[in-house]
Amino acid sequence: MERIKVSVVIAVYNSDKYLEKTLDSVLVQSLQDIEIILVDDGSTDASYDILKKYESKDSRITVLQQLEPSDGAALARNMGVSHAKGEYISVLDADDFFDPDMLKEAYEKAVDADAEVVMFDGDLYDEKLDACRETGMILRKDFLPVKDVFNPSENAHKLFFMTIGAAWNVLFKRELIERENLRFYSFHHADDLGYVYLGFATAKRIAILPKRLLHYRINNLNSQAATLERWPEAAAGAIGELYKALKDRYVLDTYRVAFTEMALHYFDLYLNRMTDYKSFENLYLSWKNRYANELELCIVPDEDLVQNRIRMIRTRLMELSPGEYLFEKENRCGLFASSEKWRETVDVGSSVILYCAGKQGRELFTELLNDSEYKVVAWCDAKHKEYGYPVSSPEGIKDLQYDYILVSIESKEIFERIYFFLIDLGVPDNKIVWTCENGQRTYES
Repeated sequence: MERIKVSVVIAVYNSDKYLEKTLDSVLVQSLQDIEIILVDDGSTDASYDILKKYESKDSRITVLQQLEPSDGAALARNMGVSHAKGEYISVLDADDFFDPDMLKEAYEKAVDADAEVVMFDGDLYDEKLDACRETGMILRKDFLPVKDVFNPSENAHKLFFMTIGAAWNVLFKRELIERENLRFYSFHHADDLGYVYLGFATAKRIAILPKRLLHYRINNLNSQAATLERWPEAAAGAIGELYKALKDRYVLDTYRVAFTEMALHYFDLYLNRMTDYKSFENLYLSWKNRYANELELCIVPDEDLVQNRIRMIRTRLMELSPGEYLFEKENRCGLFASSEKWRETVDVGSSVILYCAGKQGRELFTELLNDSEYKVVAWCDAKHKEYGYPVSSPEGIKDLQYDYILVSIESKEIFERIYFFLIDLGVPDNKIVWTCENGQRTYES
């Protein structure tokens, strides 16, 4: 090739079960001017043999081996990136697969916008169900700026929440990677924080491509994301390295709000994954007594934080002991007392249908997926075709067994229309609950 437009880097470790599907989805990309760098990271299954087989049938493929002892994918990814010659670089995971136009659309967006970073949307592929579903968490629309091409300082307080923070839905210009020495950190989990977030903070221009072009595999029990509780301090280490990198480049103050919220988000994420009290206590106290100070997590005033959830996480961390935290969380009291009025009406253990897939509906759906107190029977919206799986048609409600329907919409006018639609559908009045914080339990005509 006279010119390589995109270098695709994939680190591979014991992925023979998924590898061919992933590689096939790269080979059929409509953008042909690419190179594919596959780095085997010491696999003990058939992965390396599969890589060599693919290398023999396509001249765009180069197979490398990372033979040093490693803790996670960082060394393999860095090796692949260092060999890349493309104008832009895409770092993908070995168990995901991709829309055939992913690289073409991302590259064209980058060139048209003269952007050093392009981020795009994706969905979740559940291999148990063999189906994809929209998540709302890969490209987080609530945190995106109005413009689809922008300077990162224009969205400074929300910069690290625009997307999930992984490398696989981002296209970086190689010039940016080399200029800022972007690298993956050698931690078993969260190793891409430095590569992605430092890249965001130091890019000249960022472009948004709101299309679902990537299919992220879940229920892979061997993935790094599925086993993060084994390395409770990994995120703290990676965040500490990012802190130093932002400070060294004199941009920490610009992105301090985003950094603080991101760090506390990871604290909460890891804390909720601890499987025994001792691990929970150790992690809690390490953040309270060490990382809160080292990372300066209490500098930003409460009123400057963007997310109320993050504000509460910080308050709990600084005011509660580990035991108090668990007690209040399990009993939903104190700092954990819910301000959501609908929970006073909907009994714990209820089967619920969530109605509406807009901003509030997506947030509540994500919350309920991680809430063992309620069983989500279905998620419905009149625009179900636009939203796609797992949102379904409201007409199917009459065939389902449920205790309540949660209507998650802020507008009272829209709620009223939905309310009367549900009544006409045969739903009893006392089963319709408006989740709006200032709303009533049901609409009273």
